[in-house]
Amino acid sequence: ISYNTNNMPHFSKDITPLFELIINNDIIFLQEMFSNFYNRDKYIRLKEFCIKNKYNIVTSDKIKLFSKNWLDGGLMIITKYPILSFGFTNVFSNNIDILSEKGILYCETLINNKSLLLFTTHLQTNYISDKISECQHQQLEKILEYVKYICNKKNTQNFLIGGDFNCDINIKYNLDIFSKIFKNFKKYYPNTPTFEKATIDYFITNNITLEKTSSFNYKKYSDHKPISSHYYI
Repeated sequence: ISYNTNNMPHFSKDITPLFELIINNDIIFLQEMFSNFYNRDKYIRLKEFCIKNKYNIVTSDKIKLFSKNWLDGGLMIITKYPILSFGFTNVFSNNIDILSEKGILYCETLINNKSLLLFTTHLQTNYISDKISECQHQQLEKILEYVKYICNKKNTQNFLIGGDFNCDINIKYNLDIFSKIFKNFKKYYPNTPTFEKATIDYFITNNITLEKTSSFNYKKYSDHKPISSHYYI
């Protein structure tokens, strides 16, 4: 499952409904789970949930004391499977998005004795058009570069990427760019919108088949719909 929680800190939101959503999933990608330098309470709450329910968790890097960013990357990967390694790299952003350390988070796991790399990301919005901006284009290329780097480093080509790409895949211009950048990989996205009338949350895989990719209503506290899929290795 992948879910943009819509600025989860809000520092007034109750995190408990999130537990209800993710409890029956083996792999969970979360975006906009922001925290600042002073407040990481939700990380503590989620780690308590993970310990209790035998999940493992990795998160975006903490904000450094003198960082230009106000918020971290807001990314989390939670999984039932063991985590062998993990890492995070940032991507260039502009406009208001520079306040958050946009990037891509990965972890390496093992399923049925087969290595699998999990990635999640949250790209910035194009504030003036529905089409992919130059900044978004650069971010997509940086994601591909990072994925290839980790694949080579870990000596595996099996990966699953899930997240909020902020690019409507139903617009031909965007799909053409995606298909060119991720030309050798499979793309899975629901038939129904994930944000208002746009489909901006989806999965990209290599050597993995997904089935029943869909979005569903879960309007507890986000303007996004979660997306889910079944995976087979």
